[in-house]
Amino acid sequence: MKPLLCVAIFPLAAAVIAAGQPKQSADSSVAHYKLEITDEPDKLRFALLLVSLDKRDICIDPSAWPDAQGKTQTGKYVYSIVTERETLFPHDPTIEADCFGCETRIKPGESLKGFIHYSEFGDAQIIRSRSKRALKVDIVPAVCHQKKR
Repeated sequence: MKPLLCVAIFPLAAAVIAAGQPKQSADSSVAHYKLEITDEPDKLRFALLLVSLDKRDICIDPSAWPDAQGKTQTGKYVYSIVTERETLFPHDPTIEADCFGCETRIKPGESLKGFIHYSEFGDAQIIRSRSKRALKVDIVPAVCHQKKR
């Protein structure tokens, strides 16, 4: 009875190990990137750096990235600040993005810099006074579609 139990467990263990292995595909649409977030309390903001680690161009929706003034158009759908007291979400955007099909391209090995002000989430001085704060970002770049010629 015990040998049968071992034989039954081995295929299950092999299946679990095999399922945990990432599948490599030459035409994968998964983008490889690194997102660095740096808290800059002296400037009352978080700095963002999205670095392409892919061999192909990667793209994000421009409305998902903060604008040149450190404001966001996507609000709570992408960003939040978690402190020891609460989770804060950005103000609702004052303008709506109307760029359907637009994309921000990042070439292989290049990066996209940006920042988002604490004031997007409430009183900047109160946010800076929190002993613990972290910006949570839900951005998932994709491999860009080929441009039509």
